[in-house]
Amino acid sequence: MHVNPIFNLGQRLFSAIICATILIFLSACHDEPQIATLQILHASADAPDLRISDDGFLFADNFTYSSATGKVDLGSGVHDVTVSAILPNGNTSSRFSISQRDFPANTNTLVIASNTYSAMEPYIVVQNDDAIDAESARVRVIHLAPNAPMVDVYVTAPDVELANAAPQTTLSFKQETANLNFTAGSVQVRLTHFNTQEVIFDSGPLSISGGVDSTIVAVDSTNIGDSPVSLLFLGNNTSQLLIDSAAASRVRVVHASPDSPNIDVALDDDFSNLAFSDLAFATDSGYSDFIPSSYNLKVVESVTSTPVLLDDTLSFVLGSSHTYVVLDTAANLQSIFTNRNHRRIATDARLDIIHAASQSGNVDIYLESPGTDPSTSSPEFTNVPLTGTTNFRSQAPGTYDLTVTETGTTNTIVDATEVTLNARGLYTVVVVDDQITAADNDGLPASLMLLDDFVAN
Repeated sequence: MHVNPIFNLGQRLFSAIICATILIFLSACHDEPQIATLQILHASADAPDLRISDDGFLFADNFTYSSATGKVDLGSGVHDVTVSAILPNGNTSSRFSISQRDFPANTNTLVIASNTYSAMEPYIVVQNDDAIDAESARVRVIHLAPNAPMVDVYVTAPDVELANAAPQTTLSFKQETANLNFTAGSVQVRLTHFNTQEVIFDSGPLSISGGVDSTIVAVDSTNIGDSPVSLLFLGNNTSQLLIDSAAASRVRVVHASPDSPNIDVALDDDFSNLAFSDLAFATDSGYSDFIPSSYNLKVVESVTSTPVLLDDTLSFVLGSSHTYVVLDTAANLQSIFTNRNHRRIATDARLDIIHAASQSGNVDIYLESPGTDPSTSSPEFTNVPLTGTTNFRSQAPGTYDLTVTETGTTNTIVDATEVTLNARGLYTVVVVDDQITAADNDGLPASLMLLDDFVAN
């Protein structure tokens, strides 16, 4: 049978086109996915927890200050990111949105919630997802502390004298370094006032892993001490808040033992230089600063080093504020030691209630609108044991009646009416016994010691 050569050629061309189309389709099916990751860092020092959404879906919730998410693959292309603050009543307040932003393939986009709460804004860093040698470290430093001055940035080997070093760069608010490359290991980050070597922040030795992009963000300090900044150190998927190594630890003592005499407190048996002296029942010492370390505390009767009433070994933490409460009767003396960060939050009052009334048993605590009968409402805190605390819980600013009852009942142990809690406020309440004397030995009724922003302390 004779076949027309023109028809045969056309048939071959058609077959070739079909095959090529199939091959292209199959090749496309096996293309590597186009990865683009998103990471969020909460660096707004006076902001509450955040709620973050990506393209309308929840990305992170109850996202606390100084925290970072991991790197999450969104897929390359256009995405929307929204950030809202979570208020104490559970409502949210929109802070910023990033609309229709392109996330390029093979990159990580770091979105930093920065600036103060009222001016919160995104600071965006896009980093290529290229490999870094396992022995090398790549670091970027960003100045996002709105209340800090222009600084010179020194990243050196530990303990290098600044006189023998030159700054990597100078940064003002919202400026960043280029990528800085180091051998993986320990470095020391110091910030100085511009064009001087007056150190305003010193990280001490800091370990930087190899093969990882690291970001160091200067933020407003929320800790005690003279430094205006802290650093957020962001590694691969974790963040760490770095406090100035020169910061102190702040400690106060509360005398809440209803039948004990005035007390002294000695550190490491140094009775010739008492840390706290002649503290009477139902009073506090006010804060004193100490070098962060582990200390032995001995509580004794005033003007004598014997008998030792309490013997505790405790850690005074860098940049933290501690309250040491001496409580219970002299025959059963015990202590509470709290470790608090005094970060002030623009939307919240922070309230710490410490149960130190040994004669009252477990308690319920009510915070209600003025004039509210506790029997018509539910307690804010239930079945709080002796030595229990509320751990600086965030509370909506306002005026409250504070009532402490026997747990499971409305039998009032002590109350205070029209207690005002302000946004940014720090408030501590210590529930204490009545003083026990020969004539009055039941320790009731209890009373309230009001500390911190309730009083000038």
